[in-house]
Amino acid sequence: ALEPLAEEFIEDVEDQLETGAGDEETIEDATLDDPMVSIPVTYRDSRPPPSYEAASPTSLVNDDVATWSVRQLKEFLQVRKVDTSGLSEKREYIQEVSRITAEEAAAASAGTSVAGGEGGEPAQNDAHGASSAKMQRLTRKVEDIKASGDKAFKDRDFEKADRHYTSALQRAAESDCGPLSATLISALYSNRSGTRSQLNRHTEALEDGRAALKHRKGWARAYSRIGFALFSLRRFDEARSIYEEGIANVPRQEQTELQNGLRETLTKMGKSAAGNKAAEEAKQKGNAAFKAGKLDEALLAYNEALALSPSDETLYSNRSAVHAKLERYVEALADGKRAISLQPKWAKAYSRAGLAALQGRDEEAAYWFYANGLKLEQGNHELHRGRNAAMQALMAIGTARNKRRIERFKRDAQRPPARVFGVSDVHYDHPGAKEWAANLSKTAYKDDAIIVAGGVGGT
Repeated sequence: ALEPLAEEFIEDVEDQLETGAGDEETIEDATLDDPMVSIPVTYRDSRPPPSYEAASPTSLVNDDVATWSVRQLKEFLQVRKVDTSGLSEKREYIQEVSRITAEEAAAASAGTSVAGGEGGEPAQNDAHGASSAKMQRLTRKVEDIKASGDKAFKDRDFEKADRHYTSALQRAAESDCGPLSATLISALYSNRSGTRSQLNRHTEALEDGRAALKHRKGWARAYSRIGFALFSLRRFDEARSIYEEGIANVPRQEQTELQNGLRETLTKMGKSAAGNKAAEEAKQKGNAAFKAGKLDEALLAYNEALALSPSDETLYSNRSAVHAKLERYVEALADGKRAISLQPKWAKAYSRAGLAALQGRDEEAAYWFYANGLKLEQGNHELHRGRNAAMQALMAIGTARNKRRIERFKRDAQRPPARVFGVSDVHYDHPGAKEWAANLSKTAYKDDAIIVAGGVGGT
């Protein structure tokens, strides 16, 4: 039953080349977005804050809220019982105040009431108050779940963090009292994106990053989440574009993370075939030849690409697949190892090396590569199947490992009978112990085993 399983597995994985999409790696830890950050208060002038209770909606709309201090903006929102936990920058406070003043003006002209305003029927006010209270309870619940996710993330329990963020987003989506703060929702998507990057689930991390940006336009962290996911998927051109777009759309003081991501992407592109037009053309030529079954032609193309871009791990990975098809398992294993050395956190590289070792009948090495690849990407079915095939091979009688063991047993059978000595409690602070150890014969016990317990045993 072993050989058909191994052959079926080998056929499935040999034809998979690295084209960019779907390949995953992690290059940095993700950071959490905490909307509860403090904001320095600045005062633009010495005038007293406006009386928000007495002000009419029309006068507030006409007022230039951009000239208000952060303290004034906060007080305006606090009077109206607006949740501000998700706001971290002054421009976000200004946007929220502007939105509310516009809604109040529209409600006033229609004879209805928005939180804190006058007019309308008492029944409408009561209904609005009940809805507002329900919204506040839901917001607190979602924030509590998010806090649990933040703690799990900091404890590096990423699976648990992912469950908490997902639960918080589901609670928010099921709300029957209106949408929650867009800033809070975007922080949840962003944090889950960072968590899934840690779990090497980069495609899902990309989706969450895009959702974060959709809920919070122009947010630097959301751009960074998207860029990092694209980088990890080796979609370098797209990563560069999103970093550049972010830098063009966010204030200068918020660009540091984006600039670092762009610098890392450009550096990677310079080392990879994607950053060298001739190397990329040779790589694509090799991919096409491989898929057409023209293995010698594919090998020449990858050799050409590697000469132009010798630090691109995907080229070594692809060439390893060609060597494996040509049954050159030593060369295939060497290229798989080179891919690992260039990108130690890339699961595909371990799969390439594992396959070469398995086909080359080095089952122990194959198991090591597959098992260590699974540490990086636990849900990878290719690695699971490879590890299982290696485990079955290890149990077979005719494996290279068992052959080496039998040869060792044969050698041992020709040696003279051995003795086993056990000596305990031999410590340096016991009189004569050091001298006893120093005076042991260098030749009398060559075929024996001496088991020593105590301080001398550690020397």
